Amino acid sequence: MKLRFKICSVIYLLPLFFLNAVAFSAPTGFDAITSGSETLHEFTFFLHLKDNAYTPISIEIPPKIGVEFKKEPFPDRGKIFRSVLRIGDGKNPIPFALNASKKTLYLDLNRNLDLTDDPKYSAKPYGMSNYQYFVFRIPLKIDDTSTSYLINTMFYLQRNGFWGFATIHSRWEGLIELYGEKYKFIVADDMDGKIDLKGQDCFFVTPENDPFGEDVIYKLTTNRTRARPDILFLNGHAFRVSAEFAKRDNKPCVKAIFRETQIETEEVQITGQYIKCLYLSGNNLIIQDSPGKEIRIPAGRYLQARIVLGDEKSKLLATGDISLHNFEVARGKPATLTVGAPLKSIADVSQNGRYLQLTYRLVDNNNNDYTLSAREPKQPPRAVIYQGDREIQTGNFEYG
Repeated sequence: MKLRFKICSVIYLLPLFFLNAVAFSAPTGFDAITSGSETLHEFTFFLHLKDNAYTPISIEIPPKIGVEFKKEPFPDRGKIFRSVLRIGDGKNPIPFALNASKKTLYLDLNRNLDLTDDPKYSAKPYGMSNYQYFVFRIPLKIDDTSTSYLINTMFYLQRNGFWGFATIHSRWEGLIELYGEKYKFIVADDMDGKIDLKGQDCFFVTPENDPFGEDVIYKLTTNRTRARPDILFLNGHAFRVSAEFAKRDNKPCVKAIFRETQIETEEVQITGQYIKCLYLSGNNLIIQDSPGKEIRIPAGRYLQARIVLGDEKSKLLATGDISLHNFEVARGKPATLTVGAPLKSIADVSQNGRYLQLTYRLVDNNNNDYTLSAREPKQPPRAVIYQGDREIQTGNFEYG
């Protein structure tokens, strides 16, 4: 029996949807610096703390450190594990005790080895008995002010111990404007008491009108070295970025400073079309709206690209997260980047007994994968299977 199938998928491209912007502090102004024949500017912005937000910063939890507490509010029996949370540079860890039998976590926040004068936390429902999940806040003193960060912690219980990790879910962010373009600027701090964007802390930028901004932050900061670029290159302007803790209205904040700099750029040809926003991440971080067929960017190696596709008449967005395998832009040598539309629908087919499994892919001319936005659920990709010229089966692809 001969079967053939076709993929019925109309690839729509559409304009970007605008996010509802959170009200953040406006810049305090900028200073002008004359360099050669150009006037370079320095911009200052203030960022405010936001909770329940993704950051790529985790906290180490060593599983085999035996902490001896002077006082404990529970009998020494059952599954009890003692260790520390190594926040920041690890020089001032927070001791804790996990009473796994009672699903309770005790944090020694004042670090006096007495758990009777500190808060305790009950595990949140998780659905698997060998996992215990806790959410709590850790206070942070900043000069003569103080705040606290939201921490999520997961413990995987084993017979004679545990494996655990913690992630910081508070970050500093604000809506900034540079040369008429608005961006969401984010700083993630590792709780060592200072902001060091060349150390363990990191930052990221997304255009205000990118509806996939949070997804971009996650994809391009999984490898945190990509979140600390030498140069931030935003729509043709090069900046060196620094940040520090500050105080405004008697509340802690982060002051971000964008120092414009002169830098040589090289030509990059783009073979694809309909690119609404291009991210390139590596030695430098490049963000370019509607790049067209040619852009000029600083020389360097770029490891990852994020492509957002759309035009003014379409109903769906497509995005691509592409590993560039050390795409290099060399001095004096034009480079070519093969990304963007046109896209084509293909399917990988495998047989499992009497069933055929079709896996849908949306790819460009360089076989890079893209994902359709879920903004139009009534028109998912559809497969049609034929025997000869007779249609014998149809079905819609589902995400998963």
